[in-house]
Amino acid sequence: EHAKRSRIRKKFMLESLLEQLGELRTENKTLRQIIREQVPGDEAHEILNSCSTEESLLLCAEPTNSPIGPTQQLMEPDFRLMQSLQQAQQNFVVSDPSLPDNPIVYASRGFLQLTGYTSQQCLGRNCRFLQGPGTDPAAVDVIRKGVEQGVDT
Repeated sequence: EHAKRSRIRKKFMLESLLEQLGELRTENKTLRQIIREQVPGDEAHEILNSCSTEESLLLCAEPTNSPIGPTQQLMEPDFRLMQSLQQAQQNFVVSDPSLPDNPIVYASRGFLQLTGYTSQQCLGRNCRFLQGPGTDPAAVDVIRKGVEQGVDT
């Protein structure tokens, strides 16, 4: 009985927090719109950029512009996975197989530091540009087949 009450309390608390999050997102969107309308062009852009983090851009409710055009925002579980990978200091890129040529849509800070590439050099490109003379063709085939079949390799 105690466990059931505890689950109900947790569910209520989660629903309450999700409602508050929705309200905060709406308020944030309204404030951003006010800045866009009231502050001249470049200054508004600078203000909005200074108030944004890489993580908040991935999770925000409004579309953003990136080097590959408007980006699809992540759903909460996908965002949490990427956040966990970042905190574990993993070096990775994320590509979008729903777009033509499966372009990179995200590169972690660790990946950029490790490779020396900038996000502008990575985003919107297929991962093939990372292959060099030392790349094992058999390993590439395994990855390619996994992407085509939609399975982990």
